[in-house]
Amino acid sequence: RETNSSRRDLRSKQSYFLAEAGIEDILWRMRTGRQYAPSQSVSINGLSATVSISVTGGQGVVESTGEVAGAIRRARAALRSGTGVSFVYGVQVGDLGLEMGNNSSVIGNVYSNGDIAGGGKMVTTITGTAIAALNHLIKDIRINGDAYADRFDNCIVNGTAHYVTSFTANCTAGATVADVSPQPPGAFPITQQQIDAWKAEAAAGGTLSGYNAGNDATVTLGPKKINGNLSFGNNVVLTLTGTVWVTGTIGLGNSNTIRLNPGTYGESSGMLITDSAVDLGNTVSLQGTGQPGSYLMLLSTFGPSDAIDVGNSATGAILYAPNGIIEIGNSLSLREATGRGLRTGNGTSITYESGLANVNFISGPTGGWSITSWNEIK
Repeated sequence: RETNSSRRDLRSKQSYFLAEAGIEDILWRMRTGRQYAPSQSVSINGLSATVSISVTGGQGVVESTGEVAGAIRRARAALRSGTGVSFVYGVQVGDLGLEMGNNSSVIGNVYSNGDIAGGGKMVTTITGTAIAALNHLIKDIRINGDAYADRFDNCIVNGTAHYVTSFTANCTAGATVADVSPQPPGAFPITQQQIDAWKAEAAAGGTLSGYNAGNDATVTLGPKKINGNLSFGNNVVLTLTGTVWVTGTIGLGNSNTIRLNPGTYGESSGMLITDSAVDLGNTVSLQGTGQPGSYLMLLSTFGPSDAIDVGNSATGAILYAPNGIIEIGNSLSLREATGRGLRTGNGTSITYESGLANVNFISGPTGGWSITSWNEIK
């Protein structure tokens, strides 16, 4: 009986891993551009799994059945098309560092390759972990989690403060640890190769020589390359139906809205890209489709000076400027900011959302596939 039970258990495990192998084979084919049929078999060591694939729009389902001597196990993977990007920090900045105004906060973690400086340890807050890499310092700020820096000055660290050179007397911490070496610099989550691919996708939709919309206009745009500047008056509503790449500046008036078209993007995210500086004006709303996991990213490759300048009372969006500084005004609310440097005004809040750890951007018909769920089914 023990022997038979062990054999049944072995057959069950073999059929389960056979089913998983069927999914893995199809995912490999989908991700590498190889051919696959809606229904096919995958053979492994004389055994085979039957796999079915259905794709509708940007969603896909792969189901696989493995059978070994009457033992049947099934598995399913749900997929979403697009290019995945992981933003693992509420704020990530390069060597130009982070400067925060009074009553401003980052609801999440911060990783900086430069200094982290607040407006005062009683009026500026990072709720998560703060890391200032290499020989950089953290000063004039309250950190609710742990903190890492070469040195600290005028800080409150509720967690553990890891320092290399000094932890001054005007600082307090839950605990302190003297590290031998500082933290290494962090790499940005989006490569230049990926940015170039998004630009190519925009250019495939055609080219315009500049684009202008006056006050109170409602316009739709994308995918499109704009050779020149993009400029709006006040109270303009722009709906993006694809990636837009602007070679010149982006200048927006006040009370404008930029949003993603739900029919195009669904639960996915999209972007507006420029090679030059961006001036967003005041009371600007930057929106995804309204569905969970959908974000609008404003990306500027300009630098090293101000790449993105956001006025007062703006909301939403991911700001990304790998070569320049992001300047944000007072009373601003963002989802995530990544730049070579970041300067915030007073009363600013950057609130990291868990969905940013796996943001999926639509990347045209040749875009990749990301796995949204993988589980055994009956």
